Amino acid sequence: MFAMENSQISSYILPDIVSIMGSFIISLALVSFVQPRVQGFDCKNISIRYPQKPSTISATTLLNSSLGLPTCFIVGLESIIQWKKKPQGPNKTVFALKLFNTIAVFYTAFNMQFTIGTLLKLIAGEPRPYFLEACEPNVDCSDPAVNSRFVNVYNCTGDKSTVRRARGGFLSVKTSSMTTSMVYIALLTEVKLQFKEIFLGKLFLQFLFVSIALFIGASRVVDHEHKWADVVLGFCLGTATSIAAAFATNWFQQNISVIDETTNQFPDDNKMKVTKGHLKKGFHMHTKKGFSKSPRGSIKPSPERQLKGLIVKKNKVVPVRKLSYHGKRHSKRDSMKTARLSAQNPIDDEPLLQ
Repeated sequence: MFAMENSQISSYILPDIVSIMGSFIISLALVSFVQPRVQGFDCKNISIRYPQKPSTISATTLLNSSLGLPTCFIVGLESIIQWKKKPQGPNKTVFALKLFNTIAVFYTAFNMQFTIGTLLKLIAGEPRPYFLEACEPNVDCSDPAVNSRFVNVYNCTGDKSTVRRARGGFLSVKTSSMTTSMVYIALLTEVKLQFKEIFLGKLFLQFLFVSIALFIGASRVVDHEHKWADVVLGFCLGTATSIAAAFATNWFQQNISVIDETTNQFPDDNKMKVTKGHLKKGFHMHTKKGFSKSPRGSIKPSPERQLKGLIVKKNKVVPVRKLSYHGKRHSKRDSMKTARLSAQNPIDDEPLLQ
């Protein structure tokens, strides 16, 4: 591995810090200063006449679990993976930057789903199941004149903070927050844990994470905090946010193999040289004659023979200038440097930080 200058480190972490702080400030502003929409109600609507109950899991516990559990899991998982790949210990700077980036993506996704959910909650202003008990409206629902029509003009005499919460039925932000956290680390487990020895253990972990999110959603219905439709939409928002974060950071993108113009990375004899990187789906195994056999058995021209200075990516050939890592363009010189470093460390099949 190679040393990184302070300017490179700053340019790498600064966008992550800005995204985290920006999304957090927007979420905080919505919660603190924006009031929910005031809607009318129907006295005959039994869905808003439930009694208020104490929450099975408090808001503080949910928040700490939604943020703390994924953070600890990410740190532990990345540490185990680095230790297994390099028992002598990874480069501390590179490891810290990769770890920070993974956590930053999670926090940004978490803040964004919280912002979207809170915004929908404030715009809709849908009453919660315990709305009438919390609001204590200054109208008599037992009066036939009031009971027979939709009430638009009324005033709530209950506690203001409780009334504000009672207007946030759509959608369940706590469900979406926990779903975002659990689905994110479930996807991270799928991508990172590629060890055959723990196949069943990986499935169990993913099942456990999803079950936690389902339990939180069910508790919101049991506690009369939300209707079941609000919880389902919370699941959808959290899942969509996690999947979008995973694809935005190219988790499911296969590794990239760079062919150096000055370094022959392929063997000179007829015997195939196969490394861990070549064994992954989508890569060709190169032979001396200038042709390669793909996993499906078809014969294709060898990249060494025809495509020097180009990149083999998912069976497609693209110019070196299109190789990017975290949205940054790499020059041909940087790609050649990466190839030389990869030749020195053939077992490390992850892209190096530039």
